[in-house]
Amino acid sequence: MALFNWRKEKAAPISLPFNSSALSDFFGSVSGATRSVTNEQAMRMNTVYSCVKVLSDTMATLPCHLYRDTPAGREAHISAPLYTLMMSSPNDYQTGSEFFSYVMVNLCLSGNFYGYINRTSSGKVVEILPLKTENVSVQQDSKYNVVYVVTFDNGDQDVMSPDQILHIRGMSLDGVTGVSPIQYNANTIGAGIDARDYAANVFTNDATPRGVLHTDGILDDDSFENIKASWNASHGGVGNSHKVAILEQGLKFSPVSMTPDQVQLLDSRKYTRSEICAMFRVPPHMIGDLDRATFSNIEHQDLAFYKATMLPYLMLIEARLNKALLNVATQCFKFDVSNLLRTDMTTRVATYNTLITAGVMSPNEARTELGYNPRDGGDEFVTQSNNLQFGEEPDDQPQEQVDDS
Repeated sequence: MALFNWRKEKAAPISLPFNSSALSDFFGSVSGATRSVTNEQAMRMNTVYSCVKVLSDTMATLPCHLYRDTPAGREAHISAPLYTLMMSSPNDYQTGSEFFSYVMVNLCLSGNFYGYINRTSSGKVVEILPLKTENVSVQQDSKYNVVYVVTFDNGDQDVMSPDQILHIRGMSLDGVTGVSPIQYNANTIGAGIDARDYAANVFTNDATPRGVLHTDGILDDDSFENIKASWNASHGGVGNSHKVAILEQGLKFSPVSMTPDQVQLLDSRKYTRSEICAMFRVPPHMIGDLDRATFSNIEHQDLAFYKATMLPYLMLIEARLNKALLNVATQCFKFDVSNLLRTDMTTRVATYNTLITAGVMSPNEARTELGYNPRDGGDEFVTQSNNLQFGEEPDDQPQEQVDDS
């Protein structure tokens, strides 16, 4: 008799849908359901908080100016009410820096910023009042008309048109509302929160000692208590660290190192931190992660931060301000990014010197950017090559006298 009956009829295969509960029970939870993470929970994670703070603080340092086109070129339209509004006081309780910092926080967390544009009966903009993103619902009908349903804290609702709302949206999948970076990366952020909480529990509740004293003999209760008290008195606390231990009566000390699970936990937290930095496009050294940073590449990373991270946000906000607040093509809003691109003093002085000698800048323009007062004669454009002032006719060269005699 054969040990195995190879001709035994095979059982029919069992077909289970991919999201079957039986399949989930066998392998564990394998569903791709997105974890729910609120903005507040995400902001309580150090990496998310640090990235959002870097972006919002950077935005707060960039003043927003209103420019207008003139026959002589583009100039700051300082006399316009909108210039003061966006530069200094968008509303009664925010400065310009605070307003744009809040705009960036909303874009980082929710992917949208909503502000109520308060206009007079003549259409003049007098203030912009920020609205909570969770209180605004954007609706679009079959004719592509967009309305904003605003729910106030007291429960009242109001339907507003696009000309009443300053809506700055980030990356969008439907062209109407921006996607939330927090919700679309909830699993990554949630994993980071779990790792953080687990590490906190390890350090709070784990009783793993730094080392073990052991002996081949048997200690009575008095000997045990004496050795314990003597060891703690001689080597317990920060003040007794790194002291030489003297062991007697056959005692031996064996250190307890970190377990592989604890080492893997640290690596996992580092990986999550790099993923979140990539999500916000913030260089890790800006949030204090200097593992891969060097003095030679930090300057290049700062430039990449401007080009790949801040510039898209700035152009997004500028375009929306122009569309929502201006009705003339000869005016535009523009952020001053000179502070963001500012290099060390030696490089700046060399750059200004080159621009002055090339006739691109006047000495007073360079002094203004360096924070110095203008000087007499500093408004003239000169070159080092021929010491001529641009815009003036050079002196005629003396003609050589011809002796007729």
